[in-house]
Amino acid sequence: MVAQRTEERIRVKRERTKQAIDLAMASKWDEAIAVNRAILADFHQDVEALNRLGKALSETGKLGEARECFNQVLAIAPGNGIAKKNLERLALVKQNKTVAKAQHARVPPSFFIEETGKTAVTMLMDKAAANVLAQVSAGEPVQLERDEYRLVVKNGEGDYLGTVDPKIGLRLISMIKGGNKYAAAIAGSRGQEIKVFIKESYQHPNLRGKPSFAPKSVEEIRPHMLENENRADDDDAAEFGSAESWKADLREEIEEVAAISRSARRMRSDEEQE
Repeated sequence: MVAQRTEERIRVKRERTKQAIDLAMASKWDEAIAVNRAILADFHQDVEALNRLGKALSETGKLGEARECFNQVLAIAPGNGIAKKNLERLALVKQNKTVAKAQHARVPPSFFIEETGKTAVTMLMDKAAANVLAQVSAGEPVQLERDEYRLVVKNGEGDYLGTVDPKIGLRLISMIKGGNKYAAAIAGSRGQEIKVFIKESYQHPNLRGKPSFAPKSVEEIRPHMLENENRADDDDAAEFGSAESWKADLREEIEEVAAISRSARRMRSDEEQE
């Protein structure tokens, strides 16, 4: 009977964990709060559930409660990087007396699928103040706006975040003038380093056959390069970050609301302890 009860508890926890993750990925933060609290009612020291709860609370503007969750995580696991990063982010918000904005929308994971000539990732330049960037998270849709010779990135509320690297921005401005349209979202953030994923959402008939982003295998398509057009592709990769690099950052951000592997390990540990 004891074994059956233990197995049932683990099964319920596994189902609730998946539900909590799905709710977070859909930005249904109030529901995510309820599910994570249900998990914690039975598993008081579940680090992953505490991190997910803290994330959901911060997204709904409940910053004090969010800090309590992340502090609880560090009391249980002092080296937990997710809790440390979120506390640093919340400290910036508090320091600058900025009210956190609940982010109700996220692009689906499929948004980040790469397409040759139609997608690119770039680091933000000329960035906004730290308190503004502290509220940015992976999957958040952003706006692209032309500002003379710069392509400006803004959040959903219209707040300035930074600009697209001119090597990409100048080419896109030309494409936008020609009738193309683009969508963008935060691909990852690490401190003050913000990566933006940009994809072509509409190609004007007059631009058919012209890639928005220069394929690395086609050396002749490089009108967006400002200088040294013969620079090696490896240099571009080092400057912008490789695809694997920004995907790693995205996975790190998603880990704040998912932490699937950690949850699985902790489930097995709980079962063994029972």
